[in-house]
Amino acid sequence: MKILWFLSCLLPPSVQAESVSVLRSRNVKVIWRPYVGDYQLNLQSCLWEVSVLLYKSFT
Repeated sequence: MKILWFLSCLLPPSVQAESVSVLRSRNVKVIWRPYVGDYQLNLQSCLWEVSVLLYKSFT
């Protein structure tokens, strides 16, 4: 699995579905760590979700 990280930056609250289809087909996990906490892009809803389990798996 590939992971695309966005660190310490501002991103929109949602992503256009057209952009997500490529990520979904390539099985890419998208993670955003603005400053505190991790968020994972839900490739079905195109919205960011809090990712508590991801943080635990990388520490």
